[in-house]
Amino acid sequence: MTTTPGTPPQPTPPQPSAPYPGPGGQVPPVPVPDAPVPSGPKRSWFARHKVLTGLGALVLVSALASALGGGEGSSAGATTAPSAAADAAETDQAAAGSGDSADTAQAPAEGSQPEDSQPPSGLTFPGMADDDIVGRTGDTLTSKDVSITTTPVTAGDATLGPTACTTVTVVNGSTDPVDVNAFDFTLLNPEGAITDPGFSGTDTHLTSSTLVPQGSVSGDVCFDVDISAGGQYVVIYDPVLTLFTDRAAWVNEL
Repeated sequence: MTTTPGTPPQPTPPQPSAPYPGPGGQVPPVPVPDAPVPSGPKRSWFARHKVLTGLGALVLVSALASALGGGEGSSAGATTAPSAAADAAETDQAAAGSGDSADTAQAPAEGSQPEDSQPPSGLTFPGMADDDIVGRTGDTLTSKDVSITTTPVTAGDATLGPTACTTVTVVNGSTDPVDVNAFDFTLLNPEGAITDPGFSGTDTHLTSSTLVPQGSVSGDVCFDVDISAGGQYVVIYDPVLTLFTDRAAWVNEL
């Protein structure tokens, strides 16, 4: 340490001690600490666990797909159910309509002829009109909801002369009262002459009546006609007191 007169002594900083020479006079090297290796940026948990991250993503995608698919299926089911119900209802209605049509087609009783229908093949008579309702003797014909049946024309009581008689039955199927009497009927002979009813030939003449809805009446209608020669005789129903009613005719081949 160096001192200057009048100056207090200054301490000398310690100096690193030199290594002692080793054997052979060589100084061993002083160890230098390794420089710290800089660490990279810290990775996230997902980057450090790639397998688990992939599995989790796969599960999430599958769950979303199932949810979307289930919603579409439910919607489709909800849409299809009403459609199927509507189709079933239409099928039932079609079947019901077919059944009603079949019932309607089979409704007329055997031997009857619906109103406005064509006459059976081969049935014709002089003076027949296009709108006449024509049938064979014994048939039930309907004109404006009034059903009439006639029996075959036969010879009646001949005490006062030859007669031809038929028994008629009238049923009122309408909703209004209907007047009926023997003069609603006439008889057409083979020569084309029309005869009105007479007052002989039977004891059970058709009486004049007013039929309420669903009411009926029966009786004989006789004509002063000789039918012994045979031929075509046509009983014609043409109401006297009822308007807008088509004629009905029953053809008798004697």
